[in-house]
This record gives sequence, C-alpha cells and structure tokens, in this order.
Amino acid sequence: MRIKILGKIWEFKFGNPGKDCWGICEYDTPNKKIIIDPTIKGKHKLEIILHELEHAADLSKDEEWVGQVAKDKAQILWKLGYRNINEIHDEQSKNQ
Repeated sequence: MRIKILGKIWEFKFGNPGKDCWGICEYDTPNKKIIIDPTIKGKHKLEIILHELEHAADLSKDEEWVGQVAKDKAQILWKLGYRNINEIHDEQSKNQ
C-alpha cells in the first residue's frame, strides 16, 4: 500500500526485509519502501512498524533514538488496547 509521511510517498508492505532484520526503511531508492517481516506478531510487530515509520519521518535520527521512541510508543499503544484485528480473529479461529 502507498502511505504518505510528511509529504513523502512510501510503499509499505509485508515481505522479506532482508537478512537478520524485522523491518527496513529503504529511503535511498527512487521508490521509497518500508518492508516489515510478516512473521512477527503482537506488540513486537507494532514496535517494528513504528520503528520504520520513525525512520521514514526523520532520517537524521540515529538508530538508538528511533528504537527507544518506537518501543515507548508501542508500549503506550499496547496499554491503551491497540491490537491487530486480523491477529485477534486468527487466534480466535485457532481456539474454536
């Protein structure tokens, strides 16, 4: 899907982000991409999505800053009850 962050268009998709990573923000290509590993679930998935969106919003921030902000935001949203509705339905289907 196409998303817009601070006026820049990005292709956001679930797929293989590459070796040894859960997500990637490819900003140095003509078609900017954010790729998230589709195998991750729950709060970890939320954190990785937020992490890559932080990179897309401000490429000047270092990895440590981006990681901490994404982790903090994921923790807050998780406490507020934000969940992936598809994961909830999948889990309910398994338990029936």
